Amino acid sequence: MTSYMPPQPGRPNAHSAPPHQQHGVGPGQHPSGQFADQRLPLGPQFVEELPPKRNTLMTVVTIAIMGVAFLGTIAILILALVQSSVSLVLVSIVLAVFTLAFVWLVVWFIDRWEPEPKLLLFGALLWGAGIATAGALLFGLAAEVLWLVFALPPLPDWWGAVVQAPLVEEFFKGVGVLIIFFVARKHFNGPTDGIVFGALSGAGFAFTENILYFSSQAAAGFEQSAAAGVVSIGFQFGIRGVAMPLLHPICASLTGAAIGFAARKWGMGGAIGGFFVGLAPAVFVHFVWNGGSTLADSLAADPAQSLGYLALLFFLVMVPIFIAWIIMVVMLRRGDRKLLRERLGEYARVGWYSRAEVDMLSSMQGRSGARAWARRAGPEAVRAMRTFIEESTRLAHVRTRVLHSPGNQASLRAEQELLSDLTRIRRVLNRSQPGGVQHMQAAPAVAVPTNAPPRMPQPYQSSAGPQFQRPHVGASPYQGQQQPGAHRQPSPYQQPGPYQQPGPYQQPGAGAPGPRQQPPFPDQGSRPPASSTGQSPYGPSPAGPTGPSGPPSAR
Repeated sequence: MTSYMPPQPGRPNAHSAPPHQQHGVGPGQHPSGQFADQRLPLGPQFVEELPPKRNTLMTVVTIAIMGVAFLGTIAILILALVQSSVSLVLVSIVLAVFTLAFVWLVVWFIDRWEPEPKLLLFGALLWGAGIATAGALLFGLAAEVLWLVFALPPLPDWWGAVVQAPLVEEFFKGVGVLIIFFVARKHFNGPTDGIVFGALSGAGFAFTENILYFSSQAAAGFEQSAAAGVVSIGFQFGIRGVAMPLLHPICASLTGAAIGFAARKWGMGGAIGGFFVGLAPAVFVHFVWNGGSTLADSLAADPAQSLGYLALLFFLVMVPIFIAWIIMVVMLRRGDRKLLRERLGEYARVGWYSRAEVDMLSSMQGRSGARAWARRAGPEAVRAMRTFIEESTRLAHVRTRVLHSPGNQASLRAEQELLSDLTRIRRVLNRSQPGGVQHMQAAPAVAVPTNAPPRMPQPYQSSAGPQFQRPHVGASPYQGQQQPGAHRQPSPYQQPGPYQQPGPYQQPGAGAPGPRQQPPFPDQGSRPPASSTGQSPYGPSPAGPTGPSGPPSAR
């Protein structure tokens, strides 16, 4: 059986190069270029610590899209001015903002578990407001021109609303979600993220479309009388802003959810297939409302009867669809929590997390308690805690991708980067504690650990082993073996801590679990995390070699 093996404490991976070959440094030299006998502070880590990586492509593409979308939005507002007046457009904007604020609140509630970057959220919103809306309008205009040029037979009046609008509008809204997936893959981890980005794309589309509808209908009503104008804009706001504010967001979110489902299992190629699969339910829901409302208008003898038909359509068809969508969102959020607990539990079994950390990260209550501690510790701790929660959540999704595609180098690289980031974040959380120990007047809501000071790796005395060795504390993690090298020394933190429960920031352990490893963890030979009883739960973690996880090795 072939399996990806994590690096173990004091033991090199059988198929990996010596660290000085991995990192391009000479014997006895630290990866930074300085010699190992100089006491440089190194935190305990078991993957190569990487410099922070910025997603320049995501930033550049998103800003470019936002710029184009802003121009598209301005063009649509100019079109609204041509159809009505400045005062009516301003009133329409205010009403559309109320609707948008409600949808944004719904999306924020869904996104609380794994908040996405604000840049991407506004990018999705502006895509729908400017590019998707303008694209749908231009497509309709181009279709009319082609029909005239080729003298094609006229289409029925219902064609545009019932067939063309659902197909074209959902396509353009969904394309924005697909682009976000490709330029910000690390932030697009599953169907819940697809729902968030899709809903905002739909919300942006609804925002500009509402301005067009509100202003044009009000202008038509005011041509008859002031009362007719007020009734017209009030009716449109009641339907589009009160009864159906989530229609466009729900439709586009179905496309986004399908992209997320497919991408989680099949990667980039699956995302494209998921886009086309997700268009089917999105177009269907849109078709049901547009087709039903068109049919209600055609069957009704007067406006009152038409409104009655619309009410039946809303309560008998659309409300069940909304309820089904809410149930889907709730189930997906529960699934995300379960996935996080399972995946981080795998890291906990090899020492990267404590059980208290996994429990804290698996509930909103635990996260709130951790943030409360961070606010008491200062601004730096607040930022570090926010990043710790976000990166840990992302690590669970990356771990899922690694399990689905063990040979995917991009996923393995992402895992390595996240583990390296978490090592840096833990140092910041340590610095937030005066003197590196707990100084609380009372037990905090979330216990805060103390960590052993970093130790310098020591060069091997012969060429038989890896270039660097960290001191090992306690018994050998390998049965019948003693740790090589004369570097065994007692830990300065063997005394019991002030609180006898494991803290959420315990130092990482023996390395990342392999993508094909299955419970029970860890593999034979790895060192288990420190016990939460009998000695300080915040003692030093097992020591191991630095360097990236090696290639797959035979078990």
